[in-house]
Amino acid sequence: MLPHDLCSHVQNAFRARHAKIFVEHNTQNLGILSILLRAGFISNITRGTITSPDPIAFHNVPEPQQRIWADLKYRNDIPVLKNMELGLLSFFTLYFHIIQKNIKTDASALSTNILV
Repeated sequence: MLPHDLCSHVQNAFRARHAKIFVEHNTQNLGILSILLRAGFISNITRGTITSPDPIAFHNVPEPQQRIWADLKYRNDIPVLKNMELGLLSFFTLYFHIIQKNIKTDASALSTNILV
């Protein structure tokens, strides 16, 4: 799965209000989802299969059936991730630009831009 496909998959899953998503198991997807986890946009990642998030079963299936599962995060039934884009910072460097992480406070909603 290419990085822009992962961005679309995550963004569409949030829009459809899915609780979990799964993606192909590879180093790139694991790295991107780890960044999202550290930034607070998803609540958990785990290894699994095409049928369920099960780390034990992950080791017992062939590689094409191995998946990474992510639990999407919502606050007051609103996705914490509004938009996720893949942009070109320079000719050699790609970056993920994640915008509008809404944090509800008593006074107002804060908008945070995160450059990873």
